[in-house]
Amino acid sequence: MTEGLFPRRVLTDPFLEGVATVIFDEVHERSLELDTGLALALSAQRNLRETLRIIAMSASLEGDAFSQLMRAAQITCGGGGNFHLPCNMSRATSSHQTTS
Repeated sequence: MTEGLFPRRVLTDPFLEGVATVIFDEVHERSLELDTGLALALSAQRNLRETLRIIAMSASLEGDAFSQLMRAAQITCGGGGNFHLPCNMSRATSSHQTTS
């Protein structure tokens, strides 16, 4: 579900029936929709469903700040890495070449 649709969903179904986990990806890319959705999810978790799991993910997340916002949530760091991708280039040829 997109960031724009989630606030409408949680407003029409505050208990988020049938939802076990809400994942917010790229939370460092702040937007009104993302911030509103996260606030509504946290409110639902605190006031209606303590079992609702909320995951906030980002490659450049300020983990301590989000952990405090989310009731001292666990911070998990994944090992990243660079992977060499070979790049082979060739000249494009036209099938409409003319010869003189």
